[in-house]
Amino acid sequence: LASFSSTACGDITTSGFSDDGLCESDGDVVKITEVFTTATFTGGTQLVVTLPIQNPPSTQPAQSFTITTLDEPDGFTIDTLSANLTVTPTQGSFTSVSVESSDPVVGAISTYTVKMTPSDAILQGGELRITVPSEVVVINGGSFDDDCSFVAGGDNGGKVCAYSNGVVSITGGYSAGDLAAGEEIVVRLENLKNPQSMKVSSAFSLQSLSSTGYGIDLYDNPGLTVIPTVTAAFLSATVTPAVL
Repeated sequence: LASFSSTACGDITTSGFSDDGLCESDGDVVKITEVFTTATFTGGTQLVVTLPIQNPPSTQPAQSFTITTLDEPDGFTIDTLSANLTVTPTQGSFTSVSVESSDPVVGAISTYTVKMTPSDAILQGGELRITVPSEVVVINGGSFDDDCSFVAGGDNGGKVCAYSNGVVSITGGYSAGDLAAGEEIVVRLENLKNPQSMKVSSAFSLQSLSSTGYGIDLYDNPGLTVIPTVTAAFLSATVTPAVL
């Protein structure tokens, strides 16, 4: 919540009350005034106020809001409530997503370039996960760190890549600072074996997470696939007639 003062709160939808309410904030508390200047707010009446509040940076549940009414001019508490007033946002998405293989041949050992642009910032200490289709074989799954690197949008100095059960996990790439929303990420994955046929593979999926493991952005569109476009060649072939 940013600090602001003397800002219109937005729509106040309770009939009989001023729509000219003012909001002030010190970054933690929003104070709403000039709402009850034309009428008395009686118990049981619902007051709805729109506030300029930014959602949390991940799906981690936020701390509870606390709502308190005070009398004027003494400032003594009238009502207060803080239980279960939480907000848990859904994950955002990635845009400009693509996956390219450096070798189009069926079954070839290739380098894959994965590109994505996050809709939300990846904060310091965050993680990136790339789920690889089952048709694509990771050759060096047990020691994958040398086969995984950032081309853009991450720091290779501190990154650690691991592969397990079809998922490439990249940590340490944001240990030095945040990655801004809208900044392109390009990841190179080496020594991956193309699918064994020209059939469309199952999809890649992409996810960014906070340092505490909560989701930020997710892309799991079934269209993010890889298709080899060149058939492999036979090593040898002979034709022997049954009858000469």
